[in-house]
Amino acid sequence: MNGTTYKRCSCTNPATGRPYGRACPKLRRPGGSWHPTHGIWQYQCELPPTAAGKRRPLRRGGFATKADADAELDRIRTLLALANEPEDATRIGDLIAGAISRREPLPDQATVRRLLHSDGEHDDVTVGEWLDVWLASRRSLRETTRRNYADNIRKYLKPHLGHIKLVRLTASTWPPCSTRSTLTTRSSRHTSPTPT
Repeated sequence: MNGTTYKRCSCTNPATGRPYGRACPKLRRPGGSWHPTHGIWQYQCELPPTAAGKRRPLRRGGFATKADADAELDRIRTLLALANEPEDATRIGDLIAGAISRREPLPDQATVRRLLHSDGEHDDVTVGEWLDVWLASRRSLRETTRRNYADNIRKYLKPHLGHIKLVRLTASTWPPCSTRSTLTTRSSRHTSPTPT
């Protein structure tokens, strides 16, 4: 993600009556460096598009120093870097845009990881591996129930979902309609495992 920081002010151009914004001649010293007290620091960047494909340019100001503006811009870059897929980037962009519109602090990395179903420690666990752990952890199951669960997992769940990373399991990764119908019919006879 690209982004930049800059200064702007509320001075008005006497010739046009319009605000100078970033073009105010007082923002820079004669040598070209920023004036230390005139103007307020801002940043601008482009968040990932919305789910509908709409662009999301982001501008935010009110920072006392360039370091403050750079720090928030870096936090946005860090959060967006957690995305592995375009859908992830869109969801993170939603979080960032929502926080800014509500004048709230940006979400931390732990919050974003929870949104993406990732704690950073179990990113490589597949659905098949998780199902094995889940079944082994259910110590109080009757033997017939355990066998039914194991059969469902082996015959229906693992062939279609077992290779998928658990953190990537979403409604869009659920099997096609024909397979889903088979799983649903089968699970109506024997209760399927659900994450806890």
